[in-house]
Amino acid sequence: MIGCFGAWHSRAQMIADRHEQLKQLVQEASSVARHFNDLSQKGALSEDDARKQALFVMSSLRFGSDGYVTVSDSRRHNVMHPMQPSLANRDMSNFVDAAGNHMFIDIVRAGDEPGGGFFSYVWTRPGGEVAVPKTGYALHFEPWDWFVVTGVYMDDVQRAFYSDLLQWLTITVILGGQPH
Repeated sequence: MIGCFGAWHSRAQMIADRHEQLKQLVQEASSVARHFNDLSQKGALSEDDARKQALFVMSSLRFGSDGYVTVSDSRRHNVMHPMQPSLANRDMSNFVDAAGNHMFIDIVRAGDEPGGGFFSYVWTRPGGEVAVPKTGYALHFEPWDWFVVTGVYMDDVQRAFYSDLLQWLTITVILGGQPH
């Protein structure tokens, strides 16, 4: 029991840490859009130039070995995807991932929650071939109707859970088998 609880608690903590990381990254990326929107509101840039510059900066944001930021809109059009530029300006409203999730509908739903929200989907790692579970976070930047999104792959959380569970069970068996 203790081993299962320990492994489950470790998994829950990893997920909570990832959720917090996703929120911070999306808030930082949204601040880029806010900065350029402010410049256009003050007349320092045209709105079109402000949007282009914001997308340029956001497209270069990276975290970890395979983390990036994307932008969609409420019409479920992909505005910017730095890893797959061919998706830019495409209508993704009918896009379904390998698990059957209507990802861009989920992005809008999550992003419209107060303060943004989480959603689950499957996506292929950059350079990979197999889609794996991913948790995403979306936040609506209303002035430009952008949904700023990032996600993190979750397959390693499940592997860590099973590894922790095995360690806890091994320790429990060893300690439980000791003579008293």
